Amino acid sequence: MTRAKIVYVPEQAHRRLKLLAARRNRPTPMSGTTRLWTCTMTIDPHRGDVVLIAFPFVAQSQVKQKRRPALVVQADRYNRGRAAVIVAALTSTRAYEHLPCKLPVGKDSPEGREAGLRLDSVVDCQTLATVPREEIVRRLGRFPAEIMRRVDQALRDALGLG
Repeated sequence: MTRAKIVYVPEQAHRRLKLLAARRNRPTPMSGTTRLWTCTMTIDPHRGDVVLIAFPFVAQSQVKQKRRPALVVQADRYNRGRAAVIVAALTSTRAYEHLPCKLPVGKDSPEGREAGLRLDSVVDCQTLATVPREEIVRRLGRFPAEIMRRVDQALRDALGLG
């Protein structure tokens, strides 16, 4: 079961409220000089979790974000104390799946079903990102220990760690 924490984000919430108010031609909601607070849910990620995130990518020389599945590869001891999480991209592009830094996982395999994959996928250990915890939309599933051992080998290859 996924535990969620409530995190208050005053600056980000105020900017969003200001944008929405501007679109509707209304004044920005404020209470005196104190900005309004809204809350956002954050997932408590664990190594091996497959999560849905707003993954950063470059398109037409601009950094954009698109909701994509990703694998949490950061150690659990660092997941608890940091505001950001290191993830590896999951892609359905299987063109280079034979490379040792990539790990194919079928959606109909027991591992794919346990991870909540909708498509045959490849764990791309060359595409790593550090994303804020708030970018995690939800937990899709979890890879078993055997797959994570193979991910560790792929990460060692991708990072040149022998």
